[in-house]
Amino acid sequence: MPEVVVELCGIRRVFREQGSSLEVHAVDGIDLKIAKGEFLAIMGASGSGKSTLLHILGCLDRPTEGKYLLDGEDVSILNDDRLSQLRNTKIGFIFQTFNLIPQLNVIENVELPLLYSGQPIDQKRCIEVITAVGLEDRISFLPNRISGGEMQRVAIARALVNNPTLLVADEPTGNLDSKSSQDIMHIFEELHKTGRTIVVVTHEEEIARRAERIMHFSDGKIVREEKGFS
Repeated sequence: MPEVVVELCGIRRVFREQGSSLEVHAVDGIDLKIAKGEFLAIMGASGSGKSTLLHILGCLDRPTEGKYLLDGEDVSILNDDRLSQLRNTKIGFIFQTFNLIPQLNVIENVELPLLYSGQPIDQKRCIEVITAVGLEDRISFLPNRISGGEMQRVAIARALVNNPTLLVADEPTGNLDSKSSQDIMHIFEELHKTGRTIVVVTHEEEIARRAERIMHFSDGKIVREEKGFS
């Protein structure tokens, strides 16, 4: 049997509106296993809870109830310091809005996870991941000198530099044109071929079809699953 990297058991995330007793069940009782090296797409309309689920997977949010095992460790019970350490070493997060530091050039942005985790700066490793996303000729460029698609490639390189166990991407093509979107998904496909475990949230069917497995999300629940690669 393939090694399980992620296991969610009865995960719920409940939000309460300020000054009200009304509860919003953004994630409502999710059981999910993700195997090592799997490429999973989570599809759903805006407000379906898919980004909340991804934030839980990325340890950016805590579940209200349930157990989340990452590499066999129950991260749902960790204190903030250990959770921060785990985010910096085991999870690579890619955002729709890139989240690059405008005053830092490409390689300096890629170095940030190493700084945050207290590791020495490994220039060779940084150049390696920048080259892997096709930006070796942009190393010294500031973000305002490169395109949106190139900025997202920098974000992918930054997410890879710590060699994470899990790569998670929240609408990574949402701010890109169709050509740049295809380029980004091609990078994810190549990463998948090298054995990376990848979870991508998207509302675009064409993007989801590039994944190995597609999970459809609605009202905080998994409503169906299907195979991708069509």
